[in-house]
Amino acid sequence: MSEPVIIDLSLDNGSGPRTRDQLVHRASYDTLRERVIAHLDGLESATDDYAAGAGWTFFLDGTRGAGKSTFLSSVKQGLQEDQALQGKLNFVSIIDPSRIEGSEIILLVILQKLKKSVEERLQNCRRREDEYLNRDWKRAFRAVAGGLSLLSDRDPLKDLDPDLFLDWGLEQASDSTSLRIRLYELFSVGCRILGVRALMFAFDDADTDSRHAIKILECIRKYLDIPIVMVIVTGDLELYSLLVKQHFSTTVTGRRDFVLETGKRDRPKQYDQMINHLEEQYLLKLFPIKNRIRLLPIEALLLKEDIKVRASSKNDNIYGIKYFSEQIIRIGLCVKSPQDIDLYVRFILHQPIRSVIQVLSQVAPFLYVKKYEQNGKVTDALARSLLELSLTSLYKNSIDTDALSTESGPSLVQAVFDLALLDGDIDTAAYLRPSSADQDIRRCFVALASGVTRLCKNNPSNALKYIFRVAGSITLYSQAYSKDLNSVTNAAHKFVGYIGIGRDEDCLDWGRRATALIAAPYTKNSQKTRVVLPGVIGLNRKGRPGKLAASTAVLRAAHSGGSHSLMMFGFTMVNVSSGFGMRTYASIFVLLGLIEKMLTARDGFNAFEVCMRSYPPVTISAPDWSSPNEVDNTTSLEEEVDFLHYSMHMFSEIQELIINWKQSSTDLYENINPSSIFLGKVWSRLFRSLENAADELRRKPSVFSTMEIFVCCIINAFLIEEYEHHLPSKEGMWWEMSRSNPRTSVDTLIHKISVANITRNDFPMTSIIATCPLIVGLLKRDNIFADGLSKFFPNSTSSNYILNIMCSEESIEEMNYISITGGS
Repeated sequence: MSEPVIIDLSLDNGSGPRTRDQLVHRASYDTLRERVIAHLDGLESATDDYAAGAGWTFFLDGTRGAGKSTFLSSVKQGLQEDQALQGKLNFVSIIDPSRIEGSEIILLVILQKLKKSVEERLQNCRRREDEYLNRDWKRAFRAVAGGLSLLSDRDPLKDLDPDLFLDWGLEQASDSTSLRIRLYELFSVGCRILGVRALMFAFDDADTDSRHAIKILECIRKYLDIPIVMVIVTGDLELYSLLVKQHFSTTVTGRRDFVLETGKRDRPKQYDQMINHLEEQYLLKLFPIKNRIRLLPIEALLLKEDIKVRASSKNDNIYGIKYFSEQIIRIGLCVKSPQDIDLYVRFILHQPIRSVIQVLSQVAPFLYVKKYEQNGKVTDALARSLLELSLTSLYKNSIDTDALSTESGPSLVQAVFDLALLDGDIDTAAYLRPSSADQDIRRCFVALASGVTRLCKNNPSNALKYIFRVAGSITLYSQAYSKDLNSVTNAAHKFVGYIGIGRDEDCLDWGRRATALIAAPYTKNSQKTRVVLPGVIGLNRKGRPGKLAASTAVLRAAHSGGSHSLMMFGFTMVNVSSGFGMRTYASIFVLLGLIEKMLTARDGFNAFEVCMRSYPPVTISAPDWSSPNEVDNTTSLEEEVDFLHYSMHMFSEIQELIINWKQSSTDLYENINPSSIFLGKVWSRLFRSLENAADELRRKPSVFSTMEIFVCCIINAFLIEEYEHHLPSKEGMWWEMSRSNPRTSVDTLIHKISVANITRNDFPMTSIIATCPLIVGLLKRDNIFADGLSKFFPNSTSSNYILNIMCSEESIEEMNYISITGGS
C-alpha cells in the first residue's frame, strides 16, 4: 500500500478540496488524471474535422454522501496545480445545477463561465497578438448568438406572414446546423487565449434537480461533444437511469408516467423493452464504460488503501479507521464478540463517506479520554449519531424518533417488537444486529441497538425489561401465533394489547401475562398431562390425596413460623381467570418480574413492600383467544384467612434479606454495560433451556426440584451470556466456561460456578440475580453450592449467610407435597 490517507476528525469535513494525500478516493483520482492526460496528448494532432462522438465525458458515480462534491473540488484543485497539465488544460468551472433557475439555458451558463475566464485573461494581455485574439473572440461569440436563439422556449415565428416566416425560418435552420461548428470555433479561440489544448467543465450532482438533469445530458450530447471540451459529471447513475427512462417514456409513448404503469397499454412489454434499450444505449454513448468511476464506500476502499483517522488535532495519535470504528462499537454499543463488532463496523464503513466521517467525528472527542470512565459519553454520542443517520429508515417504518431521542423505554420496546415481526427473524431479531436482508431494517436495528445500550447502561431494571418485554414478547408472540393466534383477525394487535407492548409497565405484570400465554395450550388435556411448561408449573387449587394445595402449604408455613422458602415460592404464584374458571400457576417469570420491580424501588424497604403486595397471588384474565380452561371452581378456605396476620415473622426475615440485597446490588450498577446482543441472548438461552428442562421434568415432577432447575436455568443463562457477550469492567477475562444448560440436575451449574474464575464485578447482572433472596431461597441448602454462589456476593459475605437463605430439607419436603395439575 502507498502512504496512508489521514482524516482529521477535528476539522471541518465539508466538501472543500483535499490534497491527493488527504483524498480517500486517491486511486480514483489517479485513474481520472491518467484519462485526462491521455486525451490531452491525443489532441496534439487534432484538426477542425471531427466525428460525432469525439468528445470526452467522464462520469463519477456515487450515492448521496459518497464524497462526490469533495472529490470533484479536489480534482479541480489537483488538475490546476498539476505541473504535467500546465499549458494543456484549463479547468473553467464546476457548475452546480441545483443553483440554476429552472428557466435558465444550460449552454448559456457554460458560455458565461467561459466568457468570464477568457476576459480575465484578456485584461492582463497587452501584446498586439492579444488584440487579434480579442477580436476573434468577440466575432466568434457574435456568430454563436444566432443559434442560441433557438434554445429559447419562446417561438419568434409565431403569427408572422408566410413570406416573412419562410425567410426567418430558413435563417434559423442555417443557424441550427451551424451552431455546433460555431461553438467549436468559439471554444478553439478560448483555448488559444487561455493557452491550453482543452477546456474542462464539471457538473456536480446534476441529477439532484430533475428539471436540469436531462437538459444537461442533451447539452453535452448536442453541443459539447467535441475533443477540446472535456466534461465531468457527478451523480447517482441509478437515478440518472430512472430520469432517462422517464424522458424516453415521454418521447416514445407520449406519457411521462408510462414507466409507472403495468399492463394498461397496447404491447406494454414491447414498449418497455424499447425504452430500456434506449436508456441503456443513451447512457453508454454519453458516458462510455471506460470513462466511469464509482466512488466506493470506505469498507471497499480498505482493500487497497490504508485509511487512518486523527481523533483530535491536539495530539498526534493516528489510528486505522477500522480499528477506530471497532473501538467505537465496542465501547459505544458495549459489544464484546469480535464477530459481532465486525458486523457493526462493516455496516458503518459501508455507509456514504459523509455519514461515516460525521458519526466518527461526533464520538471521537470522548473515545480516548479516561477510556472506561467515558463509556457513557461515547454511548450517548454514538446513539445520537446513529439515530440521525437512520432517520429516513425510521420514518419509513413509522417509528417515533422523537420518543427515541428522549430515551423512552416503551417506545423502544414498541419499535423493536414491530421491526422484529416485520423482519421475520423471530429468534435473533432482538439482538439488533445489522444482518437483515432489508436495508432500512438494518439501519433501524443499528440505531435501536445504540438506544438499548444507552437506556440499559448502569440500569439493571431497564436491562431486565428489554430481556423480557422485548425479546420475551417476540418469542411468546411466535408461539401464540403458531398455536392459537394464526386464525385470529388482527393477531399482532391483540397480542400487543394483552402483553402490554408500548405501555410503561414493569416486568411483574409482563411475567403474569407471559405465564398465562405459556400455559394457555395445556388446558385441552390437562387431566392426562402434568402441567410442567417452560418456567411454569400448573398447581391444583384443591389438594389431592396425600397432596396439598399450594396456598395451603404456604399458609401452614406462615402459621408455624417456618422457612421463608415456602413464602418465596408463594411469590411466584399467579391466578389466571377466564369465563370458564380459574387456574393457579407457579412461574419463574413472575419471580423475575418481581425482581425487576424491586430493583426500581427507591430502597430496600420499598422493595420489601413490593413483595408483601405479591401474596396472596394476583388474579389476571386469560387471553381472549386462548382455549377454554377446564373448570376448577374449588377455593381453599385458607385463602380467605387474613394471611398477613400469620406471616409477620416470616416477612420480617425476608425484609432483612431484601434490604441487604438491595443495598449490596447498588455497587454493581456502574459495571453494567449491556448490548442488545447480550440481552437478547440471555432470553434465548433461558427460554430454550427452560423448554428442554420442562420436557425432562414433566415425566416425574415435584414442585421443588422443578422450581430449582428453573432457577438454575436463570442463573446459568445470565452467567454464560455475560461471560461471552457482556463488556467487562476490565480487560483480561480469558478462561473457558462450559456452555451446557441444566436439565434434570443442578450439578451442572454447581460444578460450573465452583471451578470458574468468577469475580463479582465482572458479572454484575448475574451477581444481582444470583444473590437475590427470592432466587437463592429456591435452591437446596448445599455447602458446595453455597461456596460457588459466594463468588457473586460481596467479599464480606459468609457461606453460613448464604446457607441460611437456601431452602432447608424440611421446606423441600413441604414443597413437594404441593399438588401439580395433571399429576397424581
